[in-house]
Amino acid sequence: MRSSVNWNNLESKRIVRGWILPEKGGCDPSDVVVLINDHKLTSDQIKPKNFQKNSDTFQVNFCFDLSPYNLKNGDQIKLAWKDTGEILGTSKFVAASSQSSDDHIYLFIHIPKTAGTSFRIGLEQQFNPSQVIYDYGIKSPVTSPIIKSSIYGESASPLQLKDYVDEKKIKVIGGHIGDANQRGIKHYCSIFGSRLKLVTFLREPIRRCLSNYFHMYDHYGYSGTVETFVKQRPNLQSRVLKDIDMENLYFLGITEKYNESVEFFNRISQTSVPSLTLNKNPKIENFIQNLPQSTLDLVVENNALDLELYKAGVQLFERRFSESRESNKTVTSVNFHKKLSPHEVGEILFNHQPKPLYNESLNLTLIFCAKSACSFGLKWFFYHAGLYQEVESYHPQPHMYKAKVFMANPKYRKQLRATNKIIHSNIVCLVRDPFSRAVSSYLHAIKTGYDNPDISKFLGRKISRKNSFCFDEFVQYLKSLDIRNCNIHHKLQAHPLIEMDIIKPHLLKVENLFNDFADIEKTLGLSPAPLEQISKSLDFHKRPRNHGFQQQCHKTKFRWTKQQLFPHYKYFYSEELVRDIANIYRADFEIFGYKPELDLELTSQAPSQPSLTQIEKDMLKWRDDLNKIRG
Repeated sequence: MRSSVNWNNLESKRIVRGWILPEKGGCDPSDVVVLINDHKLTSDQIKPKNFQKNSDTFQVNFCFDLSPYNLKNGDQIKLAWKDTGEILGTSKFVAASSQSSDDHIYLFIHIPKTAGTSFRIGLEQQFNPSQVIYDYGIKSPVTSPIIKSSIYGESASPLQLKDYVDEKKIKVIGGHIGDANQRGIKHYCSIFGSRLKLVTFLREPIRRCLSNYFHMYDHYGYSGTVETFVKQRPNLQSRVLKDIDMENLYFLGITEKYNESVEFFNRISQTSVPSLTLNKNPKIENFIQNLPQSTLDLVVENNALDLELYKAGVQLFERRFSESRESNKTVTSVNFHKKLSPHEVGEILFNHQPKPLYNESLNLTLIFCAKSACSFGLKWFFYHAGLYQEVESYHPQPHMYKAKVFMANPKYRKQLRATNKIIHSNIVCLVRDPFSRAVSSYLHAIKTGYDNPDISKFLGRKISRKNSFCFDEFVQYLKSLDIRNCNIHHKLQAHPLIEMDIIKPHLLKVENLFNDFADIEKTLGLSPAPLEQISKSLDFHKRPRNHGFQQQCHKTKFRWTKQQLFPHYKYFYSEELVRDIANIYRADFEIFGYKPELDLELTSQAPSQPSLTQIEKDMLKWRDDLNKIRG
């Protein structure tokens, strides 16, 4: 039987996590015995918070809450298998009062091309640079002198390094630890023992490998072929982490979920590491896209172990992130704890897409997001700015006027730099229930193909109007993204400055569109806008009718045609997809007060073969809802 126990949260939360892989059969909480100083705890003294079996691997994940038991400093804790008495893990409890947080050292295992440079610089901004030392190998100029002398020098002395760390109060040791010609993780663990908190990131292996080649070619004069490079450096992530179990990592981040990863690190470490984007090459995607299929197949072949590791890593990250969110309901943005300067606030305000609309004379700012009735919101704003007729005559799509005329005006761009005025203006924010918005994003994607190249890469097949994809596949694609920094049609609705509590807008919810707009006009002393007229001017958003329908359609690969009418958004969901969207857009749910649950009554209680009359009623109701939503 294989097993692993993670004691990282024992002192802070009295939580013990781990996994078991039984040789045969399954197991339940009663099969794991918890002993304190060799005394077996009763079921009243422990709480199995989580006991879940992975149907693919038969691995059972567990999580025990020992808080009901009054742990004392020095208590010896053991987990054992009931049937055989086999010890799964053991640890000594060190009370918080006797354990100084200053004694911990973060060992940042920087695997090349996993956003490690961004995280490394972020750590330097969190801690004093003098408290961070690096090991990038004996030849690297970035490697700290103390590392060169104590680890790689002729008279190398681990004791010298230990004394230096204690004297200088070092908080972070980072670098390509475990890479070729460098000391491994075990070496540092042998020096510092339990003081080390292991920290690392994993990245999707195909992109990591090819990004590494491009980096070596571009910056270090590598002259070999891609194929040679791939064969020389197979399964790098697996080789670096070969000596440790991922469950024993204090923190595991995922590059594709970088902002969420930094948010998670800040939450568990009570730090405020900023989320930076450094050393990112915009040419890499085009480079990958132009590679022949044979080369891509070779990359896959030489990174098979990394692909398995990455899959397990993503599952571990999502589980830990979800558990941390359950224990701390406060929404934390990537820079929540960092006090921003006026300049930094201005840069976020000016660069975040879509840019807000601001009118100085009205003292009014509109924050909006794609697929959240944005067209309606734009026309409402332009009406109050006295530009409605000009917008109407310019183009049926108000976005065209916004981009080509309004925001292109140099005077307006200067106004948008007036950060202090905008922050203290009357800010209204247009938002939509993430469940219905996700379906709207999907429908827009199959209609316009706005993200077909990236979706094609993710699914491993060419996507077009004829070769479409289903909503379930779209959601899996969303799960792979940094949802705060992606295409505006499916990115998080919450503006970073709202997440950071720097601005507190009036919310206009799409589900109560007319009433909310009318109420905000009264609140701000604005004259009533012709909401019905604005709505009718957007009739081109209407969906054509069709009687074709599937009751459960999350697996249906819809194709956009002029005759296609799509069902109510609830029909697109399964219980699993409800959980996925609730997790992907958790900040939107929490900040804007939407329930992360969806009543699937339309699907679960509908007859197996609904009549066309009932279908038509459902379709017409949904179309009427869309006519109000627009966008």
